[in-house]
Amino acid sequence: MRSNSYIHAIQKMQRALYEFQIRGVKTNILFLENVLRHPEFLSGYATTSFIEDNPQLFDFHHDAASQSSGVLTYLAELVRSTSHFWSSACTIGLDTRPN
Repeated sequence: MRSNSYIHAIQKMQRALYEFQIRGVKTNILFLENVLRHPEFLSGYATTSFIEDNPQLFDFHHDAASQSSGVLTYLAELVRSTSHFWSSACTIGLDTRPN
C-alpha cells in the first residue's frame, strides 16, 4: 500500500484485506489481519522475530466464509422473492412497465 503515513498505509491495507473475498482455497488473510492489528506492529517497532515471538498471530477467530455465506443467502432469498413478485404480477395482469 502506498500512503503519506505508516498508520494510514496500515488502515488502507486493513480495509483491502477486509473487502477481499476468496472462496474455496485457504489464504493467509486472517493472519495478515492479526499482524496489522497487533500493537507492536502498529508501533512500527516490529523486528525480524516478530512472528516467532507472537504465536497468537495464528489464532483465527473470524470466520470470513460464514460471513460471505450469510450475504449470499440473503441475496439468493432477495432474488427468489423478487422473481416470485414479478411472476405473480404478470400472472394477474398488473402493468409492470415503467411510467
